[in-house]
Amino acid sequence: MLYEKKDKEITEQELEQISSMASGMIRMFEEKVTDPNKRLALVSALAGYACHRAVMKEPDMTLIMVETKDDRTFYYGDDLNFFLLENKYSVYSFVKGYYDNAPGRSGEIELKYIVAEQTADLGKMNKVLCESYYPDALYKEMKACWEGIFENMTARICTSSRQWPVLFGVVLQNILIHMDGDPKHNCYNALATAIYISKMDDKSLLSNAKKAQEDAEKQLFSFYKNGEPVAMDEAQEKFIRKSVTTIRDFFVENKMEFSVQNHPDNLVKIIITRMSIKQEPTDIYIQLLARNKVCTIDFVPSFKADMFRLNELCQTICKLNTDRLTGVFTIDADRGTISNRVAFPCHDGLSREDFLMGFIPNMSALGEKMAILKGFARKS
Repeated sequence: MLYEKKDKEITEQELEQISSMASGMIRMFEEKVTDPNKRLALVSALAGYACHRAVMKEPDMTLIMVETKDDRTFYYGDDLNFFLLENKYSVYSFVKGYYDNAPGRSGEIELKYIVAEQTADLGKMNKVLCESYYPDALYKEMKACWEGIFENMTARICTSSRQWPVLFGVVLQNILIHMDGDPKHNCYNALATAIYISKMDDKSLLSNAKKAQEDAEKQLFSFYKNGEPVAMDEAQEKFIRKSVTTIRDFFVENKMEFSVQNHPDNLVKIIITRMSIKQEPTDIYIQLLARNKVCTIDFVPSFKADMFRLNELCQTICKLNTDRLTGVFTIDADRGTISNRVAFPCHDGLSREDFLMGFIPNMSALGEKMAILKGFARKS
């Protein structure tokens, strides 16, 4: 990435300023939303949505778009999780801060379980949040509230978009403090709702499936930055449209799910999927570089290599390459990953034959050598 995520973290001074100014918003929710469960659902939804909106506003952060079978769109990504779950002042940190000091708490918050559950439930017709609210209805009410308080409250308290999740994290923590009932159960409801709604926007609504499909098509074949399309010349647009269509049709035909990342500054689309090669889960990254009309296919097994054996690993890979192994191997010493890449130009757009000639030989070659490479995996 071109930036350090720590640059997006707010300072203690910023937190103090936000906390001191949040009392009016907290009081507004307590006075206007009299049902405690509805108040928790609404504020949790706002906290999750604030993370989504913050990523969209930050020019060097990215959302990963995932299409469901009914043509709705939901969002994932490390940048979304940064505001939601991972930084010092994430939404999760405020919920956990309350729970760690809550009277009568029992056990720990099982964050991995909550994340996995919400991900598995995404888009399900019978999904309910906070025990009472269907996601579409809660999202619409939350969105109306977001727009209603943005100018007069949110924008006055926050000086930048990266402060939005912190503001609603502070409000959510105060709502939890005044909730009756089991603290762990309340925290579960708060986090489940924030996580689920963070992945939604208008294209996620069941009622907007047709519009979502049209918008998703635009996003799939175009580059967008801050909500605006990035210009491509005719040749670049033709390359992207044909290439994405070829890959998507292949994945749909083979029942492979995929997601798409966009890097608008460099006009690069990355189509991501996963498959098992010799029983080893392997991530596949297909990069389409519109500027020079090149496709690259990377196979990245999920295991991490033991970097203490780097010299031996390099010697082994060199030996494998003398056997004319397809593609190029790369070792990322920081992350411990071993990847196998093939790259080839396709000026008129990627054809099915191009794709298969790049995809199948590398998949086969990696499969043949997987046991050797897996021998360098870190011991758990």
